[in-house]
Amino acid sequence: VVRSANSAELPGTSVHDKGKVSHAETWPKMLRDASGQPVWSDAGDGYCEDAGTADEFSSLFSKGVALQACADAGDSDPNSIAFDFSPRDGGCDIRYPAGALAIEITGFNWFGWGAGTDNPVGRGKQKHDTETHCYKKTKAKPAVNTKRVLTTRLHPYYRALIREYAFKPVTTERNEMVNIILVRAPPGDKELQLYEKYKDELLFIGISCLEDFPLPPTNPFSPK
Repeated sequence: VVRSANSAELPGTSVHDKGKVSHAETWPKMLRDASGQPVWSDAGDGYCEDAGTADEFSSLFSKGVALQACADAGDSDPNSIAFDFSPRDGGCDIRYPAGALAIEITGFNWFGWGAGTDNPVGRGKQKHDTETHCYKKTKAKPAVNTKRVLTTRLHPYYRALIREYAFKPVTTERNEMVNIILVRAPPGDKELQLYEKYKDELLFIGISCLEDFPLPPTNPFSPK
């Protein structure tokens, strides 16, 4: 069920098993969260791109989801700024500005090469010749709590941070990740920005390392 501003379902659509939307003639002007608060507003036909530069945004992508499920997934991450949806295949791209991190959402894959930074809009460009529509986030980001809270719960952006080359994870004997990141190489500009942003929420430790030391190297040409 789509929690649109106008009705309980997406107007002009047929809905099949698992709530997949097969065709949309009229898109809701607004989508809401479970509490009824407006979250997404209509930003036009086509996938979302930067209104100023026409660059595409980075994306968390999945297929086979319903429109409202896509909206709710995007709403779960404060860093997201938009999403675009293709009803034919249930294609959901949750959009992020360049340099942003995304939380891990089951069933979604990360594509972090986007160059768009702000003001998402649809300009009629379709995804793979499939009808697509863009929504931009209107819900304000929650206030930032500047007081550090110690917790054993894994940081929501931990897995996104360790995608960066300089950052390596730390795990327990049970192979569970903990809120410690090893810095194995001189960080680049983006990595330095991420460090400054999350240094009060995670423990960063600089290390010197050679391949898999202290484990035996798998590289046959290693100087050992």
